[in-house]
Amino acid sequence: MSDPWLILGAGSIGALWGIRLHQAGKTPTLLLRPEALGRYEGLTLSGEGKFCLPAVSAETIVHPISRLLVCCKSHQTLSALSDIAPHLAPNATVVVVQNGMGVAEQLQKKYPQWQLFSGTTTNGAHRSAPFTITPAGRGDTLIGSLTGNFRQAETLAESLSCPGFPVNACSDITEALWQKLAINCAINPLTVRYRCRNGELLSNPAAYRDLQQVCEEFFQLSVALGRESWVENLLDTVTEVACKTAANRSSMLQDVEAGRATEIEAITGYVCGIAADAGIDIPVNQTLYQDIRQLHPATR
Repeated sequence: MSDPWLILGAGSIGALWGIRLHQAGKTPTLLLRPEALGRYEGLTLSGEGKFCLPAVSAETIVHPISRLLVCCKSHQTLSALSDIAPHLAPNATVVVVQNGMGVAEQLQKKYPQWQLFSGTTTNGAHRSAPFTITPAGRGDTLIGSLTGNFRQAETLAESLSCPGFPVNACSDITEALWQKLAINCAINPLTVRYRCRNGELLSNPAAYRDLQQVCEEFFQLSVALGRESWVENLLDTVTEVACKTAANRSSMLQDVEAGRATEIEAITGYVCGIAADAGIDIPVNQTLYQDIRQLHPATR
């Protein structure tokens, strides 16, 4: 029998995923900060009740961690993993699922001994209170290896998949991450600019013009990188996502309204960095990046 998963990041997706695994009898354990562990009395899922998943902090771990699912925000990941790295077993399996790109590559360089996998999800959820989660639509979750180990990705996907949270292996996770990055670049920063729900980007003429420009810039960058086939019909795809999630408030908008740091660096910031390296001008994205960085000091 495989070792159980520890989940780092008991926010919306980490908590929802943990509850679904718990319901399926796969016994995950939450990995919390000591102060959060002191307040923890279980996870509550709106409409379904409370679930008493086991939880530990790094200080209370007895055995080395062999399987770690990372669902914390991109700007929190490096610091969080630095704190718990001494508790991971040699050759530990680490799956990182979050918005944006760039963090997994940094982890790969810093911790080459780990078996590192990346993932992306379109499952929706938001945290209405500490340890209280409200689902916001079912989606798909993909996991893949940055080094091309598809067979192991299949095994991991099976172990992390459960009713209400299906997970599949992806043979080219970079393509899937790039596609999700394009959608996040188009929707998240603009919901902050216009302080609106996702669907309102389509009904506001100014917001929709910005949406078109962000998609056009992202596509031109993709052409320069030889990735245009990954984001064909990008505006149509983004429009479809905004329609399906019309009532949702993006995670970036929620972070800004709560005074929290955003994931702008791993989303639009990452794209601006790639564009600068490629010599591609993306002024609309660059302006959005600078505007949102100034909203909260911790995003700088």
